[in-house]
Amino acid sequence: MDIDDVVAKVSGVFPGDAKKLVGSLAGLIGNSKGLGGLVSGLKSGGLGGEVDSWVGKGDNRPADKDRLAKALGADRVKDVAKRTGVSEDEAKGGIAAALPKLIDQLTPDGKVPSSGVGSILSGLKGMLGK
Repeated sequence: MDIDDVVAKVSGVFPGDAKKLVGSLAGLIGNSKGLGGLVSGLKSGGLGGEVDSWVGKGDNRPADKDRLAKALGADRVKDVAKRTGVSEDEAKGGIAAALPKLIDQLTPDGKVPSSGVGSILSGLKGMLGK
């Protein structure tokens, strides 16, 4: 699976523009002091098992949209909703559908890279017209 696959899979469950959603999540990663910062914050927010499955090489555990939104924070969810033109509840569902897949794509070796993700995120934002 690559980024285009993430967008395609999210398109089936997200009522807004899936490219804008994935681009917003790329920005979210960048604004979280990188992928490591986001992963750490989600784990601290009570999603350790889920996040470990997204980073690891096995199947991804599903994310509960409300628990994920709580771990991310209301301001971040509102920002994604605003950027994608959907309600906050729809944004929660989109984030829960896309973020596990995106984190999985950014951790192909089963661990959070210490560097190099920034260029991937910049390329992703460019590809998505962000």
